[in-house]
Amino acid sequence: MKWAKDRLGKLLGWRLEARYREKPSVFFGRWLRAPVAVPFESLREMIETQLTEDELEEVMLLDLVVHGRIKRIPENPEVWLALEISGAIDVEDVERVK
Repeated sequence: MKWAKDRLGKLLGWRLEARYREKPSVFFGRWLRAPVAVPFESLREMIETQLTEDELEEVMLLDLVVHGRIKRIPENPEVWLALEISGAIDVEDVERVK
């Protein structure tokens, strides 16, 4: 039963990640103007010269990176969100993002 629960949890997590990636404006449009899910290949090219190899690999473990501009601040500053997406949060999730 635990095996089935763990597998179902993973499937739920993967589906949530896909939904956030497919429709970032649905999830972040309230706060961000034109939110975009950043493809990891593009992200790697943008940041690889600014990070160590270990730091870069940690970034690549993120579930999603979203880019946009804050709506409610007059200057509309650019923001980048680093996201960890999960259907449930357990101790290992918290430890990993510390």
